[in-house]
Amino acid sequence: MSLDVRGHKFGDVASTVCSAWPSSFGEFPINRSGANRLLHLALYEGGMYDDIKTMSNKGWSRHNYCAKDFAWKSQDGVCPPRMKSFARIKIFPGCSSDCSATRDHTQTCGMQCASSKQTCAELKARLYGSVVTGVAWVVADTMKNLTKALADKLVKIIPQAARFAEFVLTVVRDVVAKYKEYQPRLDMKSAVAVSLILLFQYSGENRAGAAGQDSRGFWMDKFKDALREVAKTVLKTAWKVITTVDDFMIFMKKFVAKPDPEFLENMDMVMKPFLFFGC
Repeated sequence: MSLDVRGHKFGDVASTVCSAWPSSFGEFPINRSGANRLLHLALYEGGMYDDIKTMSNKGWSRHNYCAKDFAWKSQDGVCPPRMKSFARIKIFPGCSSDCSATRDHTQTCGMQCASSKQTCAELKARLYGSVVTGVAWVVADTMKNLTKALADKLVKIIPQAARFAEFVLTVVRDVVAKYKEYQPRLDMKSAVAVSLILLFQYSGENRAGAAGQDSRGFWMDKFKDALREVAKTVLKTAWKVITTVDDFMIFMKKFVAKPDPEFLENMDMVMKPFLFFGC
């Protein structure tokens, strides 16, 4: 589908969101002319697209937070340098970043390290308070009865699952809420559709642009392939967050219990511009 708006080629992303639209949501809520009109409005200076840029990793999160890394203990039960035991799972022989050993993010804050208690409180407010640690508890409950072989596979899944949860709980939720402020008369399903088209479009352009002129086309194609694999799940989870966070946490518990590494790799690519930097 051709959908060029103010210098941005939205066709592939819009088609992907439309194709991934869950049947339980009903028909896709906007047609091509409607999408053209709404995207035009979003691309004006100071509009929704500029707000999405601000939400990227060049915005509020760069200096205030970093994402914890995870690793296994040695055979002697010792954590790597600048790490400590992953306290939320006593039987889990793993380690996570020691916030006190970082230069600028010394405050422990769930799955992140924060620059101060205040910035941690701000993050928790964005994540509905207890949800900032909720993913860690979900992982802990899931791993209690796992064999070490299965736990080995999950050492990478833990931070990826947390990043996915936080992406939906912060970025997606904030983008939809902000867009509803711009378009208060628009129904919620239309707001979700347009918001995610804008969000995915920016993410793809950001990834391709960072790759440089010679590799731009290659990275845009890789981004589109990844988006096709994750769009439907993001749409469903976005709707769970909008309706009730409890439903989202139930989803996350099932998600962590049967992790899909390929999905999480694709998800990392799609949400890359919005991720917390590693500690």
